[in-house]
Amino acid sequence: YEGFGFPIVEGFARGTPVIAADTPTFREVAADAARFVDPDDAAAWAAAVGEWVGMGEEARARSRERGLARARELSYRTTAERTLAVVREVARGSGRR
Repeated sequence: YEGFGFPIVEGFARGTPVIAADTPTFREVAADAARFVDPDDAAAWAAAVGEWVGMGEEARARSRERGLARARELSYRTTAERTLAVVREVARGSGRR
């Protein structure tokens, strides 16, 4: 029941392939950088792990780069800067209503 998906981002940041439950939150966090599976389908999880183990080096490198790129987009600094920008925008607009 982890809320945001920090383990996903941490895995990406370390160049680790990520398999995630197919939920709206995790899809938003991982975008196209993770392999998604039904959270209630044990056979699908096992198949996804098997795919990662059997994937070639070129596919592994592409997956790693997608994850690293997504982790850069979701860094603490970037998240803080974007959050602050939204707060400032709301604060500027609050006097107009």
